[in-house]
Amino acid sequence: MDLSEGSSSLFKICSERRLAEYLRMQDSKLETCIDRDSVNGLSNINDPMYIQELVARYSLAVPYLHFDNIAALPIKRLIPADRFPPNFDVSPGHGYEKQVVIFHIRCSGDPSLLMYYSDDFIAEGGPSGFIRDDCLCFEIINFFDDLERVKKIKERIINEIKTLSGKLIEKIESYNQTLQWKVHSLMEERSHKLSKLSEILGTSIMSSIAIADPSRAVLADNDKRTTMQNDTQYDVFLSYASADSKEARQIFDSIRKIGGTVFLSEKSLQPGEDFAEAIRMALQRSTEIWLLLSPNSLKSEWVITEWGAAWALEKRIIPILFRCDHSMLPARIGRLQCLDFHEYPERITQRFSEKSTTDSHSKKTINRTSQKPFGIGSSPTCPNCSTSDRSIGLNPIPPDFIEIENATHECSRCGLKTRVE
Repeated sequence: MDLSEGSSSLFKICSERRLAEYLRMQDSKLETCIDRDSVNGLSNINDPMYIQELVARYSLAVPYLHFDNIAALPIKRLIPADRFPPNFDVSPGHGYEKQVVIFHIRCSGDPSLLMYYSDDFIAEGGPSGFIRDDCLCFEIINFFDDLERVKKIKERIINEIKTLSGKLIEKIESYNQTLQWKVHSLMEERSHKLSKLSEILGTSIMSSIAIADPSRAVLADNDKRTTMQNDTQYDVFLSYASADSKEARQIFDSIRKIGGTVFLSEKSLQPGEDFAEAIRMALQRSTEIWLLLSPNSLKSEWVITEWGAAWALEKRIIPILFRCDHSMLPARIGRLQCLDFHEYPERITQRFSEKSTTDSHSKKTINRTSQKPFGIGSSPTCPNCSTSDRSIGLNPIPPDFIEIENATHECSRCGLKTRVE
């Protein structure tokens, strides 16, 4: 009975490579990023959102193994004669069919980190494994056709993996915990160096974007002005992975239907907008951040950055679990009260019922008195986001579509349905 080497991506679990070398590479990337971006970002050195954005980008996704959720898959495979234990009647160069049991341990985080070992605990010849479908897997060949033997070997391997991964996770968590301090220290150090350089030269230091291409600086300034013009306040910022866009649109439509304002990147961003800056401003202008958490979003760098920024801004965060459970969540999110996906309609009703009643009355009052009529030279203005450009302004609603009483037009930016006399 032996571990199979049928997979080309086998590695020694928590015993293949030194974690310290990987962390040095991460630190080097972080320093390079700050050296490259700090001229543009020095004014944000005390901005918690800017710092948290870097922290989220360079944090490691801790590979938590869920030993209470192990699955076994028995298959048949031809095993080469040289893999058999001694005293088996096999002929060299031949293969013999045997049962192979593949054990899957579900992993949340980055399972590829499980090939690294902490210098505090070096295992000699740890168990072999491979990654498949976000699970750490290992195989046992049932040479003796005895599943009790397989079970005992499995338990021994599991205990070894628990010990090895536990030491590794401690080191990764420690690295993540010090990352915010490290980012702030590197930024301050870079700021000091640039200040000294400016003092010696007797002039200010130009932004790297201006040095590389002056036209890009003009474009960036135009993008900034465009973003600043959109001062929409949102009830909800919806953070999600693109693979879950169908479910995100369901939540978006439900909030809009009851009268709430919601930021959804694929619906709310306009062509030509600076994506990162628009996300940043929308986060600042949102009352709550709703996280649609799934196996996809838990691995998404953008989602991690968004909820990290929301935490830094002290926004209310509402996690919504979709095809995942509480045990898969990062510790900081796991401390929050979560909703299951099927519960979001109830949350929307509870959150917006009172607001919907109040807004309905105020919209009718404002819309009947402050809007210009449609016609040549006119540009109707949305009372919610102040959009007035005719190319992205209020679009007529078909007469047979009545969602809000007497509404005649819909804002293509924020989605407000309103009446234009």
